Amino acid sequence: MNTKKSDRRKIKKFLKIERSSKIVQMVFDHYTTVFKKNSLCKLNPSRKTLIKNSLKRHGYHNVITAITAMSKDTWGERAKYNDITYAIAIIKGIDNVEKWLTVAPTNSPVEKKKTKWEVMADKEMKEWN
Repeated sequence: MNTKKSDRRKIKKFLKIERSSKIVQMVFDHYTTVFKKNSLCKLNPSRKTLIKNSLKRHGYHNVITAITAMSKDTWGERAKYNDITYAIAIIKGIDNVEKWLTVAPTNSPVEKKKTKWEVMADKEMKEWN
């Protein structure tokens, strides 16, 4: 009987890791899409860790919003400084997600309805914390 419980725990843990990996991949895919990155831009272990930590701190919707806001930045040097770290990392004590959320457009009178993936991702992030 303990073996069955142990197997169920292992399966549950595996599924949780799989879901979190898909959410991290969704964030990275969004980043590569809005910045028009080519196939040489890879989701390496350090980027996975960066995205996962940012998701734990801010949730899926805020991370996606920060990436989108940075992609719309009109600063002339943005093309040189468009790595995902500039969108969601903490650099020199400044949380870039919070920075980009303050410049994100908030003039829409109706908040956009979350997709099923955003709802699932937000639920997953709450379980991580």
